Amino acid sequence: MTSLPVGPYALTMNQGKRGRVLVTGATGFVAGHCIGDLLARGYDVRGTVRNLKTADTAHLRPAIDMACGEFDLAEATLDADDGWAEAASGCDYVLRVASPIPFKAPRHEDKLVRPAVDGTTRVLSAAAKAGVKRVVCTSSLDARHGRVPDRSGRRPAGEGSGVSYIA
Repeated sequence: MTSLPVGPYALTMNQGKRGRVLVTGATGFVAGHCIGDLLARGYDVRGTVRNLKTADTAHLRPAIDMACGEFDLAEATLDADDGWAEAASGCDYVLRVASPIPFKAPRHEDKLVRPAVDGTTRVLSAAAKAGVKRVVCTSSLDARHGRVPDRSGRRPAGEGSGVSYIA
């Protein structure tokens, strides 16, 4: 695990007060917003990345600089068991935000579903073994409706959104 220096607040100010949250996929857009909000609220946060040496966490810098909680990174990928026990160790909560999304729609849904299920199973197993109190699994509109555009090249919007398609 790698600790990143945090901003103007002392690391011990809220340490242990609100708990530690493991956020999967720290380099992602949604995870970045979750991390920022958690740090601002005084939670200690551990984010997972695929590779500690190459992870681009520049988008997290503003949140880290204003953090009330401690932030560190752990290396763990959804397609392997390695690293999850260490990542979940000492965490009170888990936000399972990351999910493998291919750039191109696979020919068979198992190429998308199986890695997501296996990754979620790894996260849940590590959380249970670490004694985590609560796990929140998030998803996206893309997961609900699929990333495959219709023949016009448009993707269906959410039900009841008042929008028929997203261009």
